[in-house]
Amino acid sequence: MSIPRLWRSSFSLACLAAVACGGSDASNTVFGTSGSSGAGQGGGSAQAGASQAGASQAGASQGGASQGGSAGASQAGSAGVAQGGSAGAGGKSGGGTSGAGGKSGAGGKSGAGAGGTSGAGGKAGAGAGGKAGAAGDAQGGAAGAPAGGAAGDAGAPAGGSAGAGGALPVGADKCPGDAITVAPGAKVVLDGSTLGATNDARSENGQCGGSTSNDVVFEITPTATGRLIVTSSTTYSGSIYARATCASEGSQLDCDGNGSSQNLSFQVTAGTPISLFVDGYGQQNQAGGFHLELRLVECGDGVLQEGEGCDDHNNQPGDGCSATCTFEENGPCDLQNVEPSSRKEPREAPAACLTAAFVQPVGVQQGIEGNGADEDWFCAEVPEGRTLYVGTFQNALDACSLPGGNDTVVEVYKDTPSSDPKNTSCTGSTALACDDNSGPDACSLAMYNVPAGEGGRYCARVIDSGKNSSIQYYNVYVAVR
Repeated sequence: MSIPRLWRSSFSLACLAAVACGGSDASNTVFGTSGSSGAGQGGGSAQAGASQAGASQAGASQGGASQGGSAGASQAGSAGVAQGGSAGAGGKSGGGTSGAGGKSGAGGKSGAGAGGTSGAGGKAGAGAGGKAGAAGDAQGGAAGAPAGGAAGDAGAPAGGSAGAGGALPVGADKCPGDAITVAPGAKVVLDGSTLGATNDARSENGQCGGSTSNDVVFEITPTATGRLIVTSSTTYSGSIYARATCASEGSQLDCDGNGSSQNLSFQVTAGTPISLFVDGYGQQNQAGGFHLELRLVECGDGVLQEGEGCDDHNNQPGDGCSATCTFEENGPCDLQNVEPSSRKEPREAPAACLTAAFVQPVGVQQGIEGNGADEDWFCAEVPEGRTLYVGTFQNALDACSLPGGNDTVVEVYKDTPSSDPKNTSCTGSTALACDDNSGPDACSLAMYNVPAGEGGRYCARVIDSGKNSSIQYYNVYVAVR
């Protein structure tokens, strides 16, 4: 049985319940324009040059030859910088040619502490994730900024991977493209222009443009298996497309074009690079500035994010949620919402189903019967420490237009109670969880966190709100995360 558009919605179940969704940008990797001397975390000139050191603590004022450097200063070198001059904070002056610590000072050729030329973490990049590590040349590079610097291979806070001397990636004119790394939970932003680039690529069969327009390319390497979400805006009629192999038009993974905004979403594998092209649309020479945002959504982390239809904390197929976090239509967890579905004879999801859907077959109208006196029950196995979500919907998770303006109520019980509950709304409910309108429109979404040691069979009761009207058609999903 096929479920049209069922788990293809970009809305998460948690989002429908107005709780925080996964994939937050707590750590944003932003590739923007950076100054040649790199201040702060990637540009400008604040705290650089002589701003914190210069001649004030240089020359012979506090050191001269007194602490070892032939003419160095105790904290900066002959004209250095507080946190990143060419001599570093412990270079010539604190352990130079004749000072304590030997020719390389306390930690290497010119750097302070442990790290030598590369400082604490490598040659250049600032922040966690840069190509060369966490610090750069004594925390700043040759022109000296606290955490970025002109000598940085990227000078970006959390992921610079290209562009020596502070130059940031704007897209290469030829394959393989500028190398970019994308990790889960970090948004990567790429700004650039196709002006001046050559026209040597296009999407497969010209589907999304590029036949006579300038194009640039990035080589994107994901650190985890999941779905890569790319959004783009251009100052011209643009197109973007992705390929598994840079030079192969036939290896296209996804494309979008025609207009000033584009969106891609496709599956990627940890450590396997793909090529992302920024191009123009149509036969005209379209070129100009572009702004790209990339997010890697990791399947199997238990957080339902954009681009995922489900996420049940694993990458195993056969439990209703595939290894790529899409609902397994026509599988063992794609079930029917038909009678009997009473408390004594509930609809049961197989024990292996962590994501299940109960959908009324086309043409069947027997949801809540008997002028609302009926009630339907749905049961599933839920492991301890997990969260159970039970919701009602129509056709898609974010759609609910119940016939006759009806309204559902969903309750969650541990197993089924010994007798039919008497409540007709959440008022007076003895259930573990009860919800009326947290789903889309008049539909419901009940959630229950199963405590440790309390795993087992949980059942949901669905009634008409007030239990005074029949509901001819509705669907139910049961998801464990």
